[in-house]
Amino acid sequence: MTDQQIIRYSLLAVFLIVAIAYYLITHSTGKKRSEAMKKLAETMSYTYEAAGHQDLIDSAYRLPLFSQGHSKKLSNLITGNYNRLPFTLADFQYVINGGKNSSTRRQTIVIIDLEKLDLPYFKLQPKNIFHKIGRIFKKKDIDFESYQQFSQRYFLTGEDETAIRRVFNDSLLSYFENHLGLNVEANRHQMMFYRSAKLVQPAQMQGFLQQGYDIFNLIAGK
Repeated sequence: MTDQQIIRYSLLAVFLIVAIAYYLITHSTGKKRSEAMKKLAETMSYTYEAAGHQDLIDSAYRLPLFSQGHSKKLSNLITGNYNRLPFTLADFQYVINGGKNSSTRRQTIVIIDLEKLDLPYFKLQPKNIFHKIGRIFKKKDIDFESYQQFSQRYFLTGEDETAIRRVFNDSLLSYFENHLGLNVEANRHQMMFYRSAKLVQPAQMQGFLQQGYDIFNLIAGK
């Protein structure tokens, strides 16, 4: 066996060891998370399912996050009522690009069913460099002159600007100025809340749900 062959096989062995170790760690972490999520659901008398259904994505297809990427998957699905509001909490992942350039995005989402509200379609997300570049090409968002911090830190878009401005009242705008990094999407009777590419730890789920509920209350003017 030549020196080049030895090096080639050694590199292959190292690659296989790293790949196997990564799989074992990821699998173990995922299993522990599922067990913790199931225990949380049981403790709070919610319903738990290890794997989500495509029906949920299909029923909420107009929420922008569900239109992202491919190979979409829901897991650790928890459903119930929080402060008398029906909700669905889940880990949602999707893949962007393909081949060697593919990347998987994972985030914990909460979808709240708003039976008594009919919200305009909108998408709120933290502002990033791509949004600033978009301004050069006249891709504008909805800004509020009296809330400069909100306008600087968040990118808000939607189909009916007048209706969206009615939703974003003073209390809601102040809330977002004091809570950064949030994503909120809405369409008619559904509102989705999440932090992009971030999984919420089971111990923090109660606070995560409460934050979604707080945003709902501000939208509803309560």
